[in-house]
Amino acid sequence: MVKYLMKTDKYRKLITTGDYDKNKEIPIILAIRNENFDILNCLLQSNSSSYYSNRYNKTDVIYALVMAINNNKISIVKSLIENKNHGFTIKIDEKYHDNSESAISAAIKNENRTIMDYLLNYGANINQNSYYYVNYKCNLIDILSIAINCNKLSMIKYLLENDGYSKYIDVNSRNKNDKYPISLAINNKSIEIIEYLLNHGISNTNSNNYYSSYNNYNKETLINVLNQAIKKNSLTVVKYVMNLKFNYNSKIKINDKDSNDEMPIYLSIINENIEITEFLLTNEIKTNLRSNGWYSSSFNKNSLNYVLNIAIKNQKLSVIKYLIESKKYENYIEVNNNGNDSSILCALNSCNVEIVDYLLYHGVKLVDSNGYKRSINYGNIVKSLNNAIQHGKLKVVTFIIETSSAYANIEATDPSNNNESPLSSAIQYENLDILDYLLNYNANLNSKNYNNNNINNKNNNNNSDIPQKCELLFVLNIAVKKNIMVVIKHLFENKNYNTLFNGNNQDKNGENPMMLAINHGHIEIIIYLLNHGVSLIQLINDKNISLGKKDLMCIFSLAIKNKNIFLVKYLIENKHIHINDHDENNNTLIMLALNNDVNANDADDIKRNKEIIQYLQDQGASIASVFNKNETISIASLKDNPLITIYKAISKKKNGNKNDKDNKKMFQSIINSHYFDMNERDKHGKTLLFYAIENNDIDNVNYLIHHNTDVNIKNNQDQSPLEITIKNKADKIILSLIESPNILLNERCYDKDETVLTLIIKSQLKQAVKLTILEKLFKCHSQININQVNGDDKSPLYYSIQGSMTSIVRYLIDHGANVNETFHIDKSKKKEQSLLIRALEINNFDIIKLLIENQVDVNYANSEGITFLSEITDRASKKKCEKNIEIFKYCAERIPQQFTMSVVQKLIFPNANFNLLKLLIENQWNINQEDHQNHTILDYVREHPNEEIQDYLISKGAKYYDELHEECCICFTSINESNSNKDYKSCNLCKHKFHINCINTNTNYLIS
Repeated sequence: MVKYLMKTDKYRKLITTGDYDKNKEIPIILAIRNENFDILNCLLQSNSSSYYSNRYNKTDVIYALVMAINNNKISIVKSLIENKNHGFTIKIDEKYHDNSESAISAAIKNENRTIMDYLLNYGANINQNSYYYVNYKCNLIDILSIAINCNKLSMIKYLLENDGYSKYIDVNSRNKNDKYPISLAINNKSIEIIEYLLNHGISNTNSNNYYSSYNNYNKETLINVLNQAIKKNSLTVVKYVMNLKFNYNSKIKINDKDSNDEMPIYLSIINENIEITEFLLTNEIKTNLRSNGWYSSSFNKNSLNYVLNIAIKNQKLSVIKYLIESKKYENYIEVNNNGNDSSILCALNSCNVEIVDYLLYHGVKLVDSNGYKRSINYGNIVKSLNNAIQHGKLKVVTFIIETSSAYANIEATDPSNNNESPLSSAIQYENLDILDYLLNYNANLNSKNYNNNNINNKNNNNNSDIPQKCELLFVLNIAVKKNIMVVIKHLFENKNYNTLFNGNNQDKNGENPMMLAINHGHIEIIIYLLNHGVSLIQLINDKNISLGKKDLMCIFSLAIKNKNIFLVKYLIENKHIHINDHDENNNTLIMLALNNDVNANDADDIKRNKEIIQYLQDQGASIASVFNKNETISIASLKDNPLITIYKAISKKKNGNKNDKDNKKMFQSIINSHYFDMNERDKHGKTLLFYAIENNDIDNVNYLIHHNTDVNIKNNQDQSPLEITIKNKADKIILSLIESPNILLNERCYDKDETVLTLIIKSQLKQAVKLTILEKLFKCHSQININQVNGDDKSPLYYSIQGSMTSIVRYLIDHGANVNETFHIDKSKKKEQSLLIRALEINNFDIIKLLIENQVDVNYANSEGITFLSEITDRASKKKCEKNIEIFKYCAERIPQQFTMSVVQKLIFPNANFNLLKLLIENQWNINQEDHQNHTILDYVREHPNEEIQDYLISKGAKYYDELHEECCICFTSINESNSNKDYKSCNLCKHKFHINCINTNTNYLIS
């Protein structure tokens, strides 16, 4: 079809092989992708001036070849190259137009080694090999150059590491365009390729290389390559580029900048590459530095100090250590250099404490020997001071304070740009050594405001206004605000300080330590202050301090938390607080006491809290109206169990709103106060737990259990909380109760003499819920007796079988229930029955299977002599129902050997059932077993003739007893011991049987 279209003039005029279709597909490329050379050849021929001339267009063939390479179609490549009908030669690097690819460049760009090998091995010129072999060395340099220009390192490695090519390549020679490989790589700015070439034979001393290629470089390119090499930590490339020249005799300087304004020396420091930094500096020491911020006469101290400052400003400590500690630079670095660009000023302005500390260790001073004062950003020096305090660098703190004090007046309260003063920092970071230093170095603790950060513009105060000793109360107040107990203790317990301040006074800002602690709610600090002589009463009576109701309630709350009844009485009796006042959370005084945190294991703690509650009660305190908005409940009026009375009151007012939650919280606080006995019983013998259970109040039930209420206490009807909960079907509360480690589970209930397990199983709860409760029960109480029986002598397993609760039966058996347990079926306890027969009576096949799978005794005979197997055989043979037959079949298949002779006889007479007998025998029942009367099954068939059964049994190998015990008349051993009928013979006359072996060995005996 293609030939027809391209051959027919009316179509050929409308089609060119370079046209796109609607899918932008080109015919030639489609032919290549489909690897159809015949169609491709047809298309290539059609582009010639005359289709009938069978001539090819060279441009089209090169285009097809490149497209085949790009599509990785080596079969097409080979077909095009090996086609002898082209009539022209294609060179390896020939292109189909000026800006296109050649065949070899396409192979390299696609990193297709197979095609490149094919092209090179077939010949540098297509269809003409002479040029390739004559100029092999030169051609491979050109190929290497193409790979470099394409930035294909993998192909470069392949050429230089392949023995078939590498011996023909001199990387220090030029290509046909007079370009060296290394110069191409440098102009392409490919660091990886440059480094690879340098490691594979590029000479650093080849003058021809330099001479031929220097004009190809410009300064910007070399700096760019150098900086990239530094960023990639390539010392090899750095060394090579630093030796290259541009403009005939110029070399790159380490402070030259690229288009991003980055210098080589700057980048090597930023990357902390010591090797490259060392090379750059060593190389530069041999030459003169240019004057762009550097001293041009020679490489001197100022020059290397500039480098050092770059490292300091960028906080590169490893480089700093290298520069200072390296002996080769000791004549070029002066750490105490004069001027505002000194190393220590750079370190302080960068606020890096570690660097400052390092410089100090190496003898740096802030003021030179001539007293030259260096300008420093005041905010930065305070920030550096704070950083030193944060990192615990006392030496740096001392240096900054003492060295700069002559002209900087650094003060402990001066704020940095984040408003944190050195003194505040020392307190915040709990650094007592630095705090002591600041306090003992005439630190001025007066707060001052500075309008700008420059030290020269800092307002100076008259020295006479600066106190010689720090105001320690001010320091104490900072520590109180920040809640730094370590500093507070340090001030109170240090003999050098505790005599210099009074904790009951105010500082110059009018702030009192106790008042600050109260306002910030720092309870631990308030307690500490109270224990160290700070008086709340003095604070209350101080006319200079205005205390509002909120402050007084806060003080009262603290008095209660500390169980300080003296302070409570003082506040109440001096009319500072009314007995029924509320705090901001609407809590009355007595509710605060009831809600107090009491150590249940500390009798003294409970006693002190009860004294406060009793005192408030005596003063007429009532429970907050939070319980009931319209009335208050007077504790004094509560006679019959206060907790139950309160609980009943709040339970009646449940509306499901926020007040209910508040009531619950308040009530639980009362319980936790230990003021009332939560196990106290009312006239009905009930405790608070009973009422919570009756109200299905799961939250308070859980709270009471968590607070160790007695879960075993019984009411006047001798009922336990758990018994009532089970009857109420309150499954969530049941789960909560059995989680209590103190609950007694092996006791019987009084009224019905039932165990807890039986109560749960017999309850009206759903079977799934019962199972969940049992799982929780055995998880929490592994010691429970699972086989404990009721007063009627029946176990939990019996009631689970009786109720056909298969999942519970399975669970009980898995946890040790006795499957062979028996029970009495009459009050006289003379008749016994097994659980298995009971399961059969209720016709529950699943439970029967469970019991059998767990090795139940299927031959246990009850008081009437009936076993399970005899009963099920009797039922199945009488065909009472299909399920009986199904159960029999299961038993026959699973436990055939358990069927005794007396049971099997039921299948022969009086109700013969041939099918059930066959089922049993086919499941390997022992057909020749004997009973106590020495009868086999065949003997019983003889007594009750049944020809069908008899023939079947004989066919299955059944024997009469006599047959089983017949003896050989020669050896007098049992004939039945023979394995088959072939082992013995019967005499036709006397009918006696003989072992064949006996016959063969005793012929004379037989003749006689």
